Amino acid sequence: MEERQVEQEQVQEQRQEQDFRKLLQEELDKRARDLGYESWEDMQAKHLEQQGRLYELIEKTKKEAEEKTKALLEELEKERREKLDILLQHEVKSILSQKDVVDVEKAFKLLKAEAQIEIKDGKVLINGESAGKYIEKFLQENSFLLKAKGSGSGAGHSTSTEKPLSPAERIRQGIEKLLGGVK
Repeated sequence: MEERQVEQEQVQEQRQEQDFRKLLQEELDKRARDLGYESWEDMQAKHLEQQGRLYELIEKTKKEAEEKTKALLEELEKERREKLDILLQHEVKSILSQKDVVDVEKAFKLLKAEAQIEIKDGKVLINGESAGKYIEKFLQENSFLLKAKGSGSGAGHSTSTEKPLSPAERIRQGIEKLLGGVK
């Protein structure tokens, strides 16, 4: 008898559980319909679908943000290199202009074509040497870049206040020198 009673209680519990589940499902379906869905399962499926679309949107936005960040970083790097190049040019041209160079632009272009100019630890280096030392050697090797020293192109400059000699007088003095002072 006791077994039968236990069995009946289990069957009754199962029926109660089934009735509870049915009532719960009906209530969930009713609430889902109130929210505009066909059923509780329909609402869950649409929420999952929306979550999937949301995830896709998040991934798309993340990818776009990464691409924009990469493009901005590349642009910043380009600007940094341009500003660094301007700084290098200024530093090197400044040193060249202090060295009495005829044409600073041409000297810089030649130097840039022959050597690697960079900034390391805040100092301008040319082929690994300090800019000043390297430019000194560079100008010794390329002295044609320097302005001529002295006062002219071979003709002596007279500081005498005497009146210039006439051509006849210069010829007479030349003959005297050739003949050893004989008049």
